[in-house]
Amino acid sequence: MAIATLEMVKHSVQENIVNVLAGDDSIKSRLKTALKNLDSFYDGGQKACLLELMNSSTTGKAVKKLIAQVFDMLIKGFASFYAEVGFSKTDSKVQAENTVIGIQGALVLSRGLDSKDPFKRQLKKIEQLALAKINSN
Repeated sequence: MAIATLEMVKHSVQENIVNVLAGDDSIKSRLKTALKNLDSFYDGGQKACLLELMNSSTTGKAVKKLIAQVFDMLIKGFASFYAEVGFSKTDSKVQAENTVIGIQGALVLSRGLDSKDPFKRQLKKIEQLALAKINSN
């Protein structure tokens, strides 16, 4: 059951985040849509991240491998997007990892505080980072 659930998450991340970031619309439109999809997927920060919940010390290797694939896909999707907006290859990867770290941390904090504010701020921070780079080019 865990594998099937993670496969659904993987498909959703691919379709609603990664493919959107790599799509044919304008850069700003792709970013706004991907962030809107993240916001919707996590209900503004109120839904737990299944990747986090399933990544325990008792999780089997197949589940951990799939979790790593989803995180890797998400990082690569954001890294490609950041490279497109003007970050160097190295900085793109670092920014992408920081983006995923920020999203995960904001999800934990939002649920812990029962407030959507930390997650909403993190999404805004991602948007501001990309827009600042776009506008500086």
